[in-house]
Amino acid sequence: MREENVSFVNRRGQALSGVLHHPEASTPRGGVILCHGMESDKESDKLVLLSRELARRGLLALRFDFACAGKSGKFEEITYSGEVEDLQAVFAFMHDRQAGKIAILGSSMGGTVALLFAAQHTGVATVVTIAAPVHPERFASRLLMPAQVREWRETGYTSIMGCVLTCLYWTIWKRSTYRRPRRR
Repeated sequence: MREENVSFVNRRGQALSGVLHHPEASTPRGGVILCHGMESDKESDKLVLLSRELARRGLLALRFDFACAGKSGKFEEITYSGEVEDLQAVFAFMHDRQAGKIAILGSSMGGTVALLFAAQHTGVATVVTIAAPVHPERFASRLLMPAQVREWRETGYTSIMGCVLTCLYWTIWKRSTYRRPRRR
């Protein structure tokens, strides 16, 4: 198996980096895109292990950093809509590699992003989630103390687990069409 460092550009012109895991067979049996969670990146032990195992089983696997993660990311700019746009660029990259059917595996926030993306794109073969938040709109009430919620609303940002989170995360979610289920 071979691992290849790759990069692609999202709609906002931001470079995204990834690692493509090639199966030993010259023609893969399909492709899998692996999406990390909110405070993670493409180098998480879980994604590295899963990508290598998927390639061992004949699938082309791609783990990547969302624009707000990894070495070049700005966590405070994280939004669901931004990550869905990132996934669009990654999906197009995999499609161009002629991977065949493409599945998406997402962990935590990456799982919710995978579901949001798949709800609007019929080309996704399947979606697998690990601990995806079912109600992202409840984020503040579940993870923040009341004082942090007040600070977030008054100043436009708060700190969560040592990272700054701006109100952009919540504002875009509230305006988003992703909150409404779509039928295929």
